[in-house]
Amino acid sequence: MASMRRPGRAAGAAAFVLPLLALLLIWEAAVRAFDVSPRVFPAIGPVLNAGIEATRDGTLIRHIGASLGRIALGTLIGIALAVPLGIAMGTNRAVSTFFTPLLRFFSVLAGIAWIRSPSSRRRG
Repeated sequence: MASMRRPGRAAGAAAFVLPLLALLLIWEAAVRAFDVSPRVFPAIGPVLNAGIEATRDGTLIRHIGASLGRIALGTLIGIALAVPLGIAMGTNRAVSTFFTPLLRFFSVLAGIAWIRSPSSRRRG
């Protein structure tokens, strides 16, 4: 039986980079072919320039920090609620009977369904 060899570093890097390059080429081709408004679907150049500028002025780092903070807070709140509830459900049949239908209902909802789209937000 032939032994399976791991791809070299160059092959591994190519396997990572080539799909990204293909995506960039498709992106640029789509922008040029369909003449879409830059406000809807900008070309690669302006997006890269905006990314570089946001990195230079610190905006990108602040936004990443804010997002990570929200993720951490949400995780902590989830753990603080889920662990005691799980213990209560595991030790008390009445608690388990009460919460099981709710948990089963919400467990089948796709995670993306919880994200509000900008068009669904109220403007005030």
